[in-house]
Amino acid sequence: MTFPIPKPRVPRIAAILTEYRPLSHADVLITKLLEGYDLFYTRLEPGISVASIYTDQVPANDLSREMASRHGVPIYPVERTLLVTGILDAVMTSRFQRGRHLETPHLNVTYAPPGLRPVVQ
Repeated sequence: MTFPIPKPRVPRIAAILTEYRPLSHADVLITKLLEGYDLFYTRLEPGISVASIYTDQVPANDLSREMASRHGVPIYPVERTLLVTGILDAVMTSRFQRGRHLETPHLNVTYAPPGLRPVVQ
């Protein structure tokens, strides 16, 4: 009786970039993580997958939108990133302080998830 060998779980990373343009550091690193690379005439697939991309600046020759679309990687806006990390910080701080109520005026961020219609009350 033979048993199938399970594939190892591939770690996932979030790419947080200043800009993603040709010949930038992001192009060299993230493109290799998305598409693989050649080493001594041998094609290597990356051992890490890109879970999401966030780019702070989007120049005219930006690659992030094209690469994300080609590889099915979501691009999250800064508002969502700030909201999620701010909420997690507030929750953990409140828990550490034994459930104390925390004021969070810095989380007054307007964010509408793409593709969802507003709920009418």
